[in-house]
Amino acid sequence: MLRVQSLSFSYSDLLFHNVSFHVSKGEMLAIIGLNGCGKSTLLSCLMGEKKPSEGSIISDFSHGFGAIPQESPVFHGTTWDFIMEGSPALFSLYKNMCSHPEDPSYIWQYEEKGGFLWEQKLYKELSIFGFEDSILQRDYQLLSGGEKKFLQLIQLFLSDKSCFFLDEPTNDLDIHKRMRLASILQSKKKEGKAFVMISHDRDLLNHCADAIYYMRFQSGAMYTGSYDDFRKRLDEEQKRQEQTAEIIDRKIHQLQREVVLKAGWAKKGYANNVKNREKHGKKGRPKDFRVGKMEKQYVIAKQKKEDQIQKYQEEKPRIEETGTLSIPPYTVANRLLVKAENVSFGYDTAPILQSFSFEITTQNRMVIVGENGCGKSTLMKLCNGDIVPEKGKLYRNENISTFYVPQDIRQLYRGGCLLDHFSDVDAPMEMIRSFLASNGLRGDIVMQSVDLLSPGQLLRATCSKIVLQKVEFLFLDEPTNHLDIPSIEELENALVQFPGGFLCSSHDQQFIRSITKEVFQLQPTHIESAYL
Repeated sequence: MLRVQSLSFSYSDLLFHNVSFHVSKGEMLAIIGLNGCGKSTLLSCLMGEKKPSEGSIISDFSHGFGAIPQESPVFHGTTWDFIMEGSPALFSLYKNMCSHPEDPSYIWQYEEKGGFLWEQKLYKELSIFGFEDSILQRDYQLLSGGEKKFLQLIQLFLSDKSCFFLDEPTNDLDIHKRMRLASILQSKKKEGKAFVMISHDRDLLNHCADAIYYMRFQSGAMYTGSYDDFRKRLDEEQKRQEQTAEIIDRKIHQLQREVVLKAGWAKKGYANNVKNREKHGKKGRPKDFRVGKMEKQYVIAKQKKEDQIQKYQEEKPRIEETGTLSIPPYTVANRLLVKAENVSFGYDTAPILQSFSFEITTQNRMVIVGENGCGKSTLMKLCNGDIVPEKGKLYRNENISTFYVPQDIRQLYRGGCLLDHFSDVDAPMEMIRSFLASNGLRGDIVMQSVDLLSPGQLLRATCSKIVLQKVEFLFLDEPTNHLDIPSIEELENALVQFPGGFLCSSHDQQFIRSITKEVFQLQPTHIESAYL
């Protein structure tokens, strides 16, 4: 079991504190939360790369830990060499054996240390991950991001570790590879392997996670079950907290009214006392002492009320802000946007699309799926007018307002403050700031450098710009990349409300199901209906 108790970590400021959870053999704990809340730092603490400020990490996993980072490492050599690098003792024996083919003692050493048995396991893992044996001879650096990710996992699983730390393992994986990964992780759990995983892929969390650790407010809480189980409990918890906060707000309001009321009484008594002294002289009437007593009582009562208000404010639950993306309705007429006839396009000598034909209107709400490298981004760029076909005819209606959202939303924001990027919007600055504020971008945020804003905040700004410009059609190239789960869910809600059409590529199954039923598989010559 891996047990984490009261873990805290600080840079110049506190990042998280009092983090506690446990993971047993054959279980997976998924860590989720907003970008920047400390998930990767927590994983680094578990791996021993960073030292926590407080707390303890206790483990009785006998074979230790293995981990893969978000980004694939740079490696120069064959795939075989890359995988063997994960078992350095065996790799050394293997190189000695290859360097001295005439000396059988090296072969015996390699066999004695389990080298040939390791190779059998390797070929089995290659088959499980969907690879042909021939991939072992290929240059590792020339492989796709998804292939590299799978080979990292193979290297990891051949190490015979007991517990694995996975940081965003679905990065670079297409839909089919994500589905395969979910099946593999379930199998590894049945073998007794334990996992701690950071992921924003809700389908993967639903298939594989036994518990969710949700990081927020510089701390967190553990919820047993899948992501959907967690979401249901979190919504119920949020509702209870909102009800409690409402009750406390009413109590605070009542106390504040009482303070104001008593202040009025004291002020009135003081005014009457002044009039009395003016009428009867400095000594006043015999009962004037009551006014002074009442003023003292007011001061004491006011302090008590303010203490009660402070106590209620401390007891009031902290309510997590939910998505505030606002998409007001506007009319988008149904018009032909793109018509392609026998279009072909490729890079160098590699054809991507061949004799491709299709039509898109402003009312199509389409998602394109397919393996990485099949041409989804190329199709998007052709439709957006960024590239022109090598052959065939491509009509594009330039009178329709379109907007392109790239894989990394930061590409839309290079330098300056947020308001600088709205200079091309034909609207008064007051309207722009008001609309940004309605989408949670208020105050100093709009004057901050865009480099300091999160992908979620930039998403809100982009949606605001789309609405202010009354865009009719969107091109979205894997828009959920780099977004945390709350931001993904905000984007889902925004696209459901969006009055125009869109062409989107994505590998996030739950995101796709949430925004459309028009799902298509991209083939070299056409698109065909796909089912998730």
